[in-house]
Amino acid sequence: MERTQEKDVRFDKDETRAFFGALGASVAVGAVWAGFLGGWIGWGTLALAAATSPLLLKHLPPWAWKGMSGFLGAFPKSMESFHNVASFWHNDTKFLSNLQRHKSYWLKQTHWHGVWLTTAIWMPVRLIQAAEWILSIALGAAIGLSRAPFAFAAAAVKEAWPYSKTTIVMDRLLKGWSASSEGSKTLFDRLVSGLKPAMDESAAQTGRPTAKAVGAFTLARAVQVFWLTGVLAMNLSGLSFLYGAYQGVRAAFAPAKPYRLYTQGFEIDEPLNGGNANRFSTTQGVAALRSLLNTLTAEFDRAKVPYDKAAFTVEALQGSGIQLVDPVSNRAYVSVFGVLALTEQQAAVASRYALDVQYNPPAHFARLP
Repeated sequence: MERTQEKDVRFDKDETRAFFGALGASVAVGAVWAGFLGGWIGWGTLALAAATSPLLLKHLPPWAWKGMSGFLGAFPKSMESFHNVASFWHNDTKFLSNLQRHKSYWLKQTHWHGVWLTTAIWMPVRLIQAAEWILSIALGAAIGLSRAPFAFAAAAVKEAWPYSKTTIVMDRLLKGWSASSEGSKTLFDRLVSGLKPAMDESAAQTGRPTAKAVGAFTLARAVQVFWLTGVLAMNLSGLSFLYGAYQGVRAAFAPAKPYRLYTQGFEIDEPLNGGNANRFSTTQGVAALRSLLNTLTAEFDRAKVPYDKAAFTVEALQGSGIQLVDPVSNRAYVSVFGVLALTEQQAAVASRYALDVQYNPPAHFARLP
């Protein structure tokens, strides 16, 4: 980065551009507001101020950009969740594929059948699908708008303080809010589970959905209305937000939970049925675990995450031992493992660290069932 020096004062080019960009924008807006500039000159000055403002944007901190990404991402996530429910009949059942089989059957007879197929069946189907997208976009935009400020805060806080309790609260708040609202497709699936087999039925010869399938489709639409009414009620009443807040606070202050820490990849050189096999020594596995624990506690220190030093030793691990595996190749592998009790903050550090770093042998974190 080029700099100039004059009388022990160092000027950064980017800082100079940002200064003059801010100065120009402030002076222009102030002049227009004060009434000194009007008409085309005033509008031109405001346009110039807008043009110079990008010089300032590049100096925003990383957390601001992450926050903006989270803000914008709230909308498509909500829209997609609504559409997953609206479009379940052609994604989760055979209803649409049966209609396609029906079309193929008649078109094989003669292409003139395409006239009534398009008019009576496929044009209404496409209009229904278009309506599903329009409704999903509208509802997703409305719900996303109410959630976007919190999504901004969650993404910004996670970038600035990735392992803080506030990060956990905000992250679980958004997940709980969505799960009790438009993200509750699992609940919807349970409600229509009894209708899906009927919706899959089709005529043996033509593949057309049966009358029973059409009736189940109609009932499923009624269930969708019931589900949508519940989603809107949860949001308008604020219950979805309160549920998310409860989940966030609960996760941030929850007691430690068991995680399995283990090493993989120690291979016994000789086949199991071979005579003098090279027996594995637990010293190698224990040393790998001890090294990993030391590195992990160093990460806790760096992230300022509290932990009990006595609990993060090989001797304190619950259930440490050797796990023998006999694969199809008749090679013998062993894993040394132990059980760690981790809080949500500690688990966040462990998960990110284990994903970013490869060990030899590799080490992994997996939540116990």
